[in-house]
Amino acid sequence: MSRKGAPSWLSRIPGEVYTLHFWPPFGVPGVQQSKHYTGWTRPGRTRARISEHHQGRGARLTELQVNAGGSFVLASV
Repeated sequence: MSRKGAPSWLSRIPGEVYTLHFWPPFGVPGVQQSKHYTGWTRPGRTRARISEHHQGRGARLTELQVNAGGSFVLASV
């Protein structure tokens, strides 16, 4: 299977990469669990983006974590 990388224009868009740490891990113990989520946002929008995740309006994985009663913290930027 061939997998292409990100489009070349994407590497020229400034942004911030962040990692969220889930607690408790999301998923089925011993089968499949997500402990972290890595996201990207435009510069200066990290705080707003994290807020969107907390409100269940961010990525699908963070939405599922919030709906399951779990939480997360910002691990790194």
